[in-house]
Amino acid sequence: MFRLWPPVVRAGRDAACPRAAWRSWPFISKQGPAAHGWVEDQVWTAARVTTLIGRKFPVSYSVSGATHW
Repeated sequence: MFRLWPPVVRAGRDAACPRAAWRSWPFISKQGPAAHGWVEDQVWTAARVTTLIGRKFPVSYSVSGATHW
């Protein structure tokens, strides 16, 4: 599986999202893109990851911020 973003909660903007919420990311991402509305293909792109983070967690990231660590 492509590691999409760090599973570590840091101080600052990430502190708004409870650590328990971040722990759900592996389950959410393993469901695949189609489970979250992208039925064209089964590829996680940086843009899709960014969108899904915004849908599931009370934080927002840029495309580069969601995949860089």
